[in-house]
Amino acid sequence: MNRNRCFWEQFLFSSDVVNELKESVAKSNHELVYLYDVNLVDEVWKEARSLPPNKPIRVHELEYAGLDVSTKLSNLRSKLANHGSSAIVILSLCLMKLCGY
Repeated sequence: MNRNRCFWEQFLFSSDVVNELKESVAKSNHELVYLYDVNLVDEVWKEARSLPPNKPIRVHELEYAGLDVSTKLSNLRSKLANHGSSAIVILSLCLMKLCGY
């Protein structure tokens, strides 16, 4: 049996959440693997990691963003509610297109 592995760091989740995650990922033939002394972000970037942005976040014109901020947040809240979630953990602002570059 070939299982996919999902890695997690000890400071991100409580033990209760980890137990729920383990059950959830197991249903999809995944394995949750605890990282004891490794920070994956540091391992991937090594010395090539860029400095964090030092400029303020800006709102893009609708022409580029597609939707205004309130509509995007409303859509996100609806999707979370539809999936039975009440919160989301955002680990990277760049994934949300909120970096100050």
